[in-house]
Amino acid sequence: MIHFEHTAYNVHEPDKAAAWYAAHLDMDIVRAQPTGIMAHFIADKQRRFCWEFYTNPLGPIADQRAINPYTQHVAFAVDDMAAEQARLLAAGCNPDGDVTHTPAGDQLLFLRDPWGLTIQLVKRAVKLY
Repeated sequence: MIHFEHTAYNVHEPDKAAAWYAAHLDMDIVRAQPTGIMAHFIADKQRRFCWEFYTNPLGPIADQRAINPYTQHVAFAVDDMAAEQARLLAAGCNPDGDVTHTPAGDQLLFLRDPWGLTIQLVKRAVKLY
């Protein structure tokens, strides 16, 4: 058997990043290592997605703000695009473009979290699952 476990980002302040995602994107910290590389794992409420933040000196910390949002982003499904956009901007996100619409009727918006990671808000015309 094989299944997806997690994806990881090497970031400054992994403890603060994990706490921010837990507070503002309805995620849970499922494991936290307060010393060493300070690995913090966060997961969505349904445990379909797990994300690790850590500071590991074996790899460089990428300048996330320099990475094009179409190259790399983490998407969150929303019901009310405008309300979530306003809430996340108030929580410390920065805008990275305007709401766009796909031919399929989806609404898409890129934001940057306080560490520069790209978050995409998605309001799907037809949900993926």
